[in-house]
Amino acid sequence: MWQRIREYIDEQINRLMDKIYHKLNKKLDALINKPNTKYSNNENAPQFQPRLINLTNIKLTKEQIQTLSLGPNYAVEQEPNQYINKLIIDTENAIRCLEPKIQNTFRYLASKQIKHISNDQ
Repeated sequence: MWQRIREYIDEQINRLMDKIYHKLNKKLDALINKPNTKYSNNENAPQFQPRLINLTNIKLTKEQIQTLSLGPNYAVEQEPNQYINKLIIDTENAIRCLEPKIQNTFRYLASKQIKHISNDQ
């Protein structure tokens, strides 16, 4: 008896989902095939805010702004031995801002990660 009830419920759910997906696919097809005449020329295109917001007092050059606006995936990495000491100091300073009860836990986790970074050299 339960198997028939389950089959009935599955059938009803499948019918409902088919209707919903059919409706969504029609909307998607209409959007894909509809020509976008509103912004066909660049003069009327919306203007977006820049991705880079400088919250420091440091003046950046045009080249630096262009490089930073490309995003974090464009970052050029340094060798770990060049920044490992700074990483340790910054990590310890961040850990000291935590509650004293959990500081040692984060020190242990951070030391594992820093050792992993230094071993990958």
